[in-house]
Amino acid sequence: MIAAMQGAALGGGLNLALGAAKQILNNSALVDVAAGLAEKASATQQLLGSPNQLEAITAHFEGRTPNFQDAKGT
Repeated sequence: MIAAMQGAALGGGLNLALGAAKQILNNSALVDVAAGLAEKASATQQLLGSPNQLEAITAHFEGRTPNFQDAKGT
């Protein structure tokens, strides 16, 4: 799970990915394993293909620091 969160952080912008990871961890004690995995899958799907993930990939290949947008897109 840690590797998935780190990957999401790199691919989705730190604020969005870390917020999702925090919510999943906070809820993990309150739900069963299947519900926790479903929540993780949902969060991952929301981050994949997002503008921040595309920026992370582009910045990586261009050898620069990513310029992530906040959750409001600014």
